Amino acid sequence: MYGLISLLCLFFSLLFYSTSFAFLYLFLLLVIHIFLSIHADLPLESLLKKYANKDSRFVSVQGMKVHYRDQVKDGKEKEKDDLPVIVLIHGTGASLHTWEPWVKTLTEASFRVISLDLPGYGLTGPHPTNIYSQTLYASFLAEFFTALGVKKVFALAGNSLGGRIAIQYTVDNPLVVERVILVDSVGPYINDKKRGQLSPVVPLLKILPVSLKRLFLYYLPRFLIESGLRNAYYNPKRVF
Repeated sequence: MYGLISLLCLFFSLLFYSTSFAFLYLFLLLVIHIFLSIHADLPLESLLKKYANKDSRFVSVQGMKVHYRDQVKDGKEKEKDDLPVIVLIHGTGASLHTWEPWVKTLTEASFRVISLDLPGYGLTGPHPTNIYSQTLYASFLAEFFTALGVKKVFALAGNSLGGRIAIQYTVDNPLVVERVILVDSVGPYINDKKRGQLSPVVPLLKILPVSLKRLFLYYLPRFLIESGLRNAYYNPKRVF
């Protein structure tokens, strides 16, 4: 339907030749595009049915029900506390599902693998404070480990934003983490004054007026999401 409307608007723009008419129809096309792209938030129950599985667990941390998975090789459940722990932290616009191929390989290698949905992502949802700074994520991770009883991390792996969080947590807790794995990581803030400015939203939104930012609560073009995902995945078949 949207494609047909687009073609009709373009046809009439060319038909009239007039610049004023062309701009009118282009504006109309933009309005229609925004209207057809508005969708209500999906209820959490439907998301749980689609994205949670038998390995999904939830733990209360900083006022949130944090979605995570704590996995080992089949038959190694009784040895879980004795296995070296690898924690996987996803990047911007992602979730713990990003790491599924890694989890399979690492558990087969007899590691205990913990992956999680960061505050603001996946099934964990927003942080009660609506603050998503580098410092907050590091403190969140510390409380998450405490809740799970994790005292030593063999390797803390992070992709993109997750890499920055891994770096900050390790700097704050050098005796907990033995090694850090960075996958296409964002660098840490050097200036302490900037440490609180990290945001999980697209950097472009930082320069937009508040009125336009609110529009993205109801409207987010598919091509922006798709573009971000294609930049995040080496294999294009992972984006569909």
